[in-house]
Amino acid sequence: MTGLTGLVLIGLVGLAGLVAFSFLAAQLLIHPPRRAPSHLTPESVGLPFEWVTFASHDGLRLIGWLVGPELSKPPVVVLHGYTDHKSSYLDHARFLFDHGYPTLLYDQRGHGESSPAAVSLGPLEAADVGEALRMLAERGLGERFVVWGVSMGAATALLAASRFTQIQGVIAESSFERLDHVLADTVRLRFHVPSFPIVPLVLAAASLLCKHNLFRVHIGDAVAALGDRPLLLVSGAEDRRMTPEHGRRLLARSSGPTEHLVIAGADHAQCWPLGKAVYSESAHKLLETATVVGRH
Repeated sequence: MTGLTGLVLIGLVGLAGLVAFSFLAAQLLIHPPRRAPSHLTPESVGLPFEWVTFASHDGLRLIGWLVGPELSKPPVVVLHGYTDHKSSYLDHARFLFDHGYPTLLYDQRGHGESSPAAVSLGPLEAADVGEALRMLAERGLGERFVVWGVSMGAATALLAASRFTQIQGVIAESSFERLDHVLADTVRLRFHVPSFPIVPLVLAAASLLCKHNLFRVHIGDAVAALGDRPLLLVSGAEDRRMTPEHGRRLLARSSGPTEHLVIAGADHAQCWPLGKAVYSESAHKLLETATVVGRH
């Protein structure tokens, strides 16, 4: 009996340790390290812009730049990835400005200069996109938009498009298909340990902490909801986390005009600098063919 009691105690201590580890890992997942804001602004690369501040769907302060507010084509919202910030996408803004599109770059919740907050890797951020669209519409910049996202920003863009019909086209680079799957791949590749039971426990803890069910973050379902709106999927051929297979699975869920572009030699979120010639051509095609209307 004593031996059995000892085994039970050891098991309970082990379980308690695993749960404590899961909550610690979940805290780190939804509160990623904040990179210091860059000194670069659109002015640094010769682009006219305005600072903008707007509230997230739950009242947080989000800070960004509106580049080329005087341009008449439909606005494009550019969404950065996990632990990144708006300054990394000035070359995207330059490309869009040169083709006549105003661009909104902003630091997503819990990133850059925006308010500290729990990050959900997609769903909460997608709700914030709705507020960004509202702000642009209130400024008289039209009621139809294109969203361009990278990594977490790509997943956010697709989730947002599935919710907001004002989004008439999406460019999604290095998106994952399912959050639980990509976390399992990350655990396997980085830590060389089995994903079970760590990933389910971490996701459960993260869901409690950010008050959203992260088990239900299925980007394929969002792609299926786009209908006939154009979509450009971009994958890095050397990306071991969001592999081209993620893009192929998302492509299979699409029923509208969709292109899947795989950039040779590109790792995660490196597709734009390494494949700019072909990438920019496909992006321009999507922008021109998206069924959007400009200012009224």
